[in-house]
Amino acid sequence: MANQITFRLSYFAVALIASLTDSSKLTVAAAEPTFVRDVIPVLTKSGCNSGACHGAFGGRGGFRLSLLGFDPEADHDSLVKDARGRRVSAAAPEQSLILRKASGVTPHGGGLRLPPGSESFEIVRRWLDRGAAGVDAARLTVTALKVEPGDVLLTLTRSASEGGRST
Repeated sequence: MANQITFRLSYFAVALIASLTDSSKLTVAAAEPTFVRDVIPVLTKSGCNSGACHGAFGGRGGFRLSLLGFDPEADHDSLVKDARGRRVSAAAPEQSLILRKASGVTPHGGGLRLPPGSESFEIVRRWLDRGAAGVDAARLTVTALKVEPGDVLLTLTRSASEGGRST
């Protein structure tokens, strides 16, 4: 019989899985975008917080994000408070440096990441328009996780060369 491993999903893993899924198939109860639920997945999907971009140890171009959104509080501070707050403008979201660079309006070494009018662009714009709120720890509780299809079992089988039985 093969060795079986049970996997536990941390909040980070759930966020990563959600960011890699087709967002058109996700149902979101609240219309107001939040930083953790909406903006971080946009940054992850766009590659902004990857190791090759601003998620690198030293960041890029004086701007640093945590790798794959692992530290939402630090990421929010980096966007909203660092550099004297010049990266965001709640009063004029379209003039925010984060949107101008990611949409190609202002030169950006990483190229076009959020095409103007795209769903991702609009999520960030709406978040900025509503005040660029930070992380609300009370809203980070996962109340349910449904995996479909439900009859899938993840197994790990070691080969005879690794000290296990071959199957």
